[in-house]
Amino acid sequence: MRVRLFFFWATGCPACAAAKPALRRYRDANPHVDVQPYDVTDPEFTWPENAVIQPDGFPFYVLHVPGRRVDARTGALENPAEIERWVESEARKLLPPMPANVIPIHASRHSLPPARTQPAREMTLEAQRWSA
Repeated sequence: MRVRLFFFWATGCPACAAAKPALRRYRDANPHVDVQPYDVTDPEFTWPENAVIQPDGFPFYVLHVPGRRVDARTGALENPAEIERWVESEARKLLPPMPANVIPIHASRHSLPPARTQPAREMTLEAQRWSA
């Protein structure tokens, strides 16, 4: 499922200018999300056909997955972590519940169970063999 994040901004909008760097950093760190910025003050800009978008200010974000709009927000998201929390929380609502025995791929390395259990002495000997 390809998630798209539409970012509508306006030239001369201070909140839009403040949001752009965070959105760029978010886009670079999350290539699985298709970020599409649009300058609504550009004379070439036209709203997409069949768009049911009614922004009440700018910047305006629309989170979209194929076939439906998931969520929309108005106002600057000035931190990539804030954007990620919003996108992940909304996208998670679309996915079926994960079975209890499955570990999410994004889980911290420290939260994963060890690959095998060995006494500490054996682990030390194995580490010495690798470093030799």
